[in-house]
Amino acid sequence: MKQSVLSNTAYLVLAFIGQKFLSFVYFTLIARLFGVQTTGEYIFALSYTSLIAVFIDIGFSPYIIRETARDKTKTQELLSTIISTKLILSLIAAAIVIAT
Repeated sequence: MKQSVLSNTAYLVLAFIGQKFLSFVYFTLIARLFGVQTTGEYIFALSYTSLIAVFIDIGFSPYIIRETARDKTKTQELLSTIISTKLILSLIAAAIVIAT
């Protein structure tokens, strides 16, 4: 158990490092290719949609992890309920973003 926790933690740290590196390259390319004005507009749009997207999850991820750890037999039912709820919330969030 101790070994799997250590290796899983190492994989997670490597994934975070890789994600940060890719984000750096991605934003550097955007800034160089599109210039200051367009990059600023892009960052604003990204930030705004990220604020709205917070309401799509509203704590479902930790909930399904906790409940699945308690009782694996309810996993399929919980997953289908959460996915359908997130789909509805995604449509509402998209409507809010488009409306504003």
